[in-house]
Amino acid sequence: MKNQKGETVTNRYVVLQHKVADETWQKIQMTMTNLSFGVDEKKLSRADRAFFHDLRQSAIFTDPVDDQLRIYPNGSLAAHVLGFVGTENGSNHVSQTVGRDGVELVLNSGLSGVAGWRVTQTDRQKRELVRVA
Repeated sequence: MKNQKGETVTNRYVVLQHKVADETWQKIQMTMTNLSFGVDEKKLSRADRAFFHDLRQSAIFTDPVDDQLRIYPNGSLAAHVLGFVGTENGSNHVSQTVGRDGVELVLNSGLSGVAGWRVTQTDRQKRELVRVA
């Protein structure tokens, strides 16, 4: 892509998927960690090895946007009562999950949650450690 001056811009990103399930994200991270580029990296300079390491760690990433999924542990059980969800653009053109029918619609404000953060710990592979009560 070229900017207004006709220069090639290489620091852009492409959204591959919205609302990726946590299990899928873990698989993506594992695949990227084990990715081989067909080069014997042990023979490369320290800078080149660092480049490949950084590429594996940050070539695919997630935005710090509240991009949550609603999970139904029992699948389609009582689906006609629970209703369904859709998306709509909220502030800053970020799509949000909203209830469209059934319990999802009635309880949408409570199910949507609030903007915020949580403090967690990670292991050496940067996987979140979940505290079990």
